[in-house]
Amino acid sequence: MLTPRNRVRGAIRNAFGGSPSEAPNLGDALFRQLDADDDGNVSREEVEAKYPNNPAASTTIFDRLDNDQNGQLNQQELRKLSEILGR
Repeated sequence: MLTPRNRVRGAIRNAFGGSPSEAPNLGDALFRQLDADDDGNVSREEVEAKYPNNPAASTTIFDRLDNDQNGQLNQQELRKLSEILGR
């Protein structure tokens, strides 16, 4: 049975390629890729634009990481990807 944590891990791997990042922190690397307008935040729309064929990227993952529930992910929130994936 998949636990909520394992479900999130699977969604993250599916959305973002599943392989470890060369960067020290997967979240930092993704932040640079996703923050298309360089405003210091990643919106759900930016995630959807980057991964249009993967709804998990803008649902399960985004909802899990958006701790302050402001509708955007900052770099600190995205850094939790490494924690979730154990990298």
